[in-house]
Amino acid sequence: MPARARQSKQHEDGYLRDTRKPLYCLVFVLPMLIAFHVVTRNYRMGLLVLSYFRGSAVYLPPLALLSVLIGQHLFRKDRWSIRPRVLGGMAVESVLWVAPLIAISHVTTSIFLNAGAPNEPSQLDSIIIGMGGGIYEEFVFHLIGIVLIMAIFVDGLTLPKIPVAIGAVAVTGVLFALSHMNIPPFYGMETFSPEVFTFRIVAGLYLGALFILRGFGIAVGAHVMWNIFVCVM
Repeated sequence: MPARARQSKQHEDGYLRDTRKPLYCLVFVLPMLIAFHVVTRNYRMGLLVLSYFRGSAVYLPPLALLSVLIGQHLFRKDRWSIRPRVLGGMAVESVLWVAPLIAISHVTTSIFLNAGAPNEPSQLDSIIIGMGGGIYEEFVFHLIGIVLIMAIFVDGLTLPKIPVAIGAVAVTGVLFALSHMNIPPFYGMETFSPEVFTFRIVAGLYLGALFILRGFGIAVGAHVMWNIFVCVM
């Protein structure tokens, strides 16, 4: 392989590897996390994930997220240095990866896109809330859910990795869909309908696969971009 081609291949591999590193994911997500917890104080409890924390939702969920990512970084013994170009690439990928979600929504349904709610927040607040929703749903269902399933069944029970990964994506995808529905025990914000539930399952599967293939940061980015798309439609 020519030296220039080999160098290009190594640079590409380095980017793909860096985008999955906990430190890059943390730095990429942190501005959105800060914006959500600073700007949208009156609407935090609108997120089902945070409603379980009640008064501790102000500090416990962000501390848990930061602790998990920093803990992963320390466990991996990665360097503390950051290449800004990698963060820029993650932002571009987030925009690109939202395109399939938009296509999926048109194939399944788009009736929820413009469904307003009484006393709904302003568009800016809705966008910031969408950031929080993308961060914490990816954190709970994928960074915690998928990683935990993989740890139990692959690391603990030594089952084959690929079938377990597929099963983990399927399980968390269904839970992701159910969490949005206004049905026991979830009591999400959306009235159940087959069309919307189908979209949520497919979106959950897609985001779970994206998490496994491209990591937490880009999965959050694509999820947030989808939420912003819904807000501005």
